[in-house]
Parts: sequence; structure tokens; C-alpha cells
Amino acid sequence: MSAWAYADPVLWEEAMNSNEFPLDEITMEYSDWVSTDEYSLMKNKETGEIVPLLQSKMGNRTYARKKKLKVREISECMNEISFNGLKFDHGRRCNTRALFFTLEFDSNVVSLQDSWTSTKGVNSVLNQFKSFMKRYFERYGLGKKDKRREIEFSTFSAREAHESGHLHIHMIVLLSTPVPVIYHKKSGSWRLLRYEDTIPLREAWARYVGYSGFLEVQGVVDGYVAEKESPARYSVMSYLMKYMTKAVSPEDTKSMYTHALHKFFNVRDVFSKRFLEDIQLYNIRRDIESNELKHLQQRIKETKSQIKKIESKQNNFGYLISQYPQELDKLYEQKRELERQLKELKPPSKWEYIGRETFTDKKSFAVFYMGLEKRNMEIKEQLIDAMQSVAA
Repeated sequence: MSAWAYADPVLWEEAMNSNEFPLDEITMEYSDWVSTDEYSLMKNKETGEIVPLLQSKMGNRTYARKKKLKVREISECMNEISFNGLKFDHGRRCNTRALFFTLEFDSNVVSLQDSWTSTKGVNSVLNQFKSFMKRYFERYGLGKKDKRREIEFSTFSAREAHESGHLHIHMIVLLSTPVPVIYHKKSGSWRLLRYEDTIPLREAWARYVGYSGFLEVQGVVDGYVAEKESPARYSVMSYLMKYMTKAVSPEDTKSMYTHALHKFFNVRDVFSKRFLEDIQLYNIRRDIESNELKHLQQRIKETKSQIKKIESKQNNFGYLISQYPQELDKLYEQKRELERQLKELKPPSKWEYIGRETFTDKKSFAVFYMGLEKRNMEIKEQLIDAMQSVAA
């Protein structure tokens, strides 16, 4: 089994403090780690069939598939919401409630290590910048004659590596109030109507990263943004998560570095509850069921606690003539009803975990899988023979 070498804090510290950050060594170690496939073996309680399930590792096929499903779900919700208004002035202008930020570090000033570590923790440069955004949007206005109005917002940020390994961040910002944007034909992107509105944002980001950062602001119109290097348009969520929704590939340097450094610096891109609420994801039935499940489990836990408290009084003098026996009967009945509801909402699985297998190459897995399939076929044949004998 290929363990993640940099789980060793001594080795991790040596890499962090080396004169030249060992990016290639870390990437090679990550490649060995992610290419070692670990399978959970699940057994069907009814038939005895055994199925291998590839465990999720950052950058492998299972991880990418889960990320892709999540991003697709979010994209579908965003597509159902019109974040921008109608275009006017020959299609050159419109209002939008969604902005797309690209935040970068100056690699000549900020080291690779610092570009990644500075975005972690409560006092990270990312959180400091978001605090500034809150103050900025609280007093945002369209002009001197307009009344300034407070704009609430939510964000989602995705970290991505350059080909040098240095970090840059893509951030989608959802606003409670639309702002005006104008189309730039040369870049194929939508920008804030007043260029001066971006200056405080750019100055703030540069200040938090030691006057060595760059910030670009685009408006999200029709759900698309333009790539910086070309006027090609991309779905905003697909562009935001383009590497995290793909299985890592040795041929794609940026993809490999992005996954390897996410692993090395132990960072995750997590969708916040506020962001998901703003795209109305929690209106989907399966999320409600998930909340119901947690609520039922919590009520059962509280009921059991109440039962335990009353049962501890059963040997006390006067217990039988007190109100406790009646309360206990009600709690027993309540517990049975809650467990019945829980069973309906979450029926017991017919699969059970029986072990794990690790493979470092496709050939060894193929041999194991063929043997497993042969065993499963024998079990099926035995079941068919048993059923036929009973029918006869």
C-alpha cells in the first residue's frame, strides 16, 4: 500500500523550509499515492455477492465523479435562477447579481509555500479580503447622485495552481442587488460599468498579500465567463471547478500540481451553507430528507436521554406512586414511533463492509476482479439450482 509520505510532519516541515520548494518530488509522491487503488469490498447480505468499490482519494476517478455530480447539481440550480437582467444598449450593457473574481499572487515576491498557506485559517488573506468586501458592498453606490445601498453577498472560492505551482483563486460572488456591467468585445468578457469601482477591491487584495497581488473582476452573464488567455466562454461553475471535477492526468501539469498541492497543504474547496441557500439548493427534496433524517436522529437521541434519566429513579422511594411511570410509558411509545419513522426514511442497507484490497497496477486488479466475478457467478448458479429444485 502506498501511504502519503508527507503525512510525516518532519518530512512535511523539511519540504516547507527547503531553499527550493520540492514541487516535482511532491508531485511524484502524490502520483504514486493516487495511482494506488484501494477498494472496499461490499457483500450483499441476501445473495452473498461481493462487489469492489473504489475508495475516494483526492484526484482519483471516484473523487472526480463525486465532485462532478455536486457541481452539476449546483450548475442546474444556478441555471434556474436568472442572475442577470435583460441586455440593452445594443446588447452591450445589463445588470447582474453574479460576479467572478480571479485573485493572484506575484510569484516574484510571494513564495509558492506562502501563496498556499496564507489562504488557510481564520486570519487568512482570503478571509481578510472577504471582510473588506463586506465593508465595500455595505456602502456600494452607482454614482454621486444615487443613494448608497447595502448589498449582501455570498461567495465560493476554488484554489488552482499555475504551471509554476503558485496559487491563484477563482471566486464567484452572488449579490443581493444587481450591479451594472458592460461588454468588452476584445476580451469577450463583461466588466463593471465603472472601472473605478474595481480599484478599492484591487487595492485591498494587493494590500493583504503584501502589495504583490492582482485581481480581475468579471460579470457573470447568461451563466458564462471568459477565459483570461482567450475570449472563449465557459460555464462559470465548470470553469471554477475544471480541475477538481476531472481525474488527475500526468499529461496535464496544472491539474497534477493543483491536486498534489491541495493534498500537501491539506486544503479543501467547500460550498458554504449561505452560498447553497442563495442558489436555492436546499429547496431540493433530497436535502429536505437529509435534514429530516438528522432531525429524527436527534429526537431519538434526546428521547433515549430522557428515558435513561427516569429509569435511574426507578429504585427511589415513592417512584410507583409518582408521575414517572406514566411519563416513561409515553417516552417508550414516542421512541418506538420515531424509530419507525426513521426506518421508513432510511431503510437498512442490504450491503455490509467485509474488508479492503489494494492494487498498484491494473493487471493485479484485473486478476482479482476476474476471480471475484467467477465466485459471484458460481453463487448465482447455486441460487438458480436451489430455486429450480424448490419449484420441482
